[in-house]
Amino acid sequence: MGIEFSKRAVIRVIMDAMAGLDSLKDIYDKVEAMEEPTQPELVEVPPCADVFLNNGNKELNLAYLISCKRNFLSCEMREGELKQWLRNTSLHDLLSLANGYTVKKEQLYYVKVGIMAFMDWDDSFVAKMCTTDSTGWENMAAQLSLDKAEGVAVAIGGEAVPVEEKE
Repeated sequence: MGIEFSKRAVIRVIMDAMAGLDSLKDIYDKVEAMEEPTQPELVEVPPCADVFLNNGNKELNLAYLISCKRNFLSCEMREGELKQWLRNTSLHDLLSLANGYTVKKEQLYYVKVGIMAFMDWDDSFVAKMCTTDSTGWENMAAQLSLDKAEGVAVAIGGEAVPVEEKE
């Protein structure tokens, strides 16, 4: 298999040749001097963007995001995390999503009330709790997004505490 070059570099060499700026030897030397393209750096997207892109046809969803970015005032997307991310993302980064992307790992939270940690709601909507002084409580307690953790904290009178990543 031959060496693949970036389209931009090849077009630049061809345009120089067509304009008569380079001799054939100069063109050959430029092609020889070209480095193989490096893998493009992947854009990091929030989980909401990944969910949106993978809900149905990924290419159509990406085209919709690009269209919304270019015509932001006429975009019919609801206000929320995805629209906020779109507002703060460059068109260049959106276009590069076609080459792939990574998903930002979302910070998760426990909900604590004193030495107790929220696990789940039971059938009658009473909070199931575990004690934080027992071994393995981190595996039993619910790990929630900030919005959900804050909602549960308000409901049960607790506080949202960040989950610390283990090495």
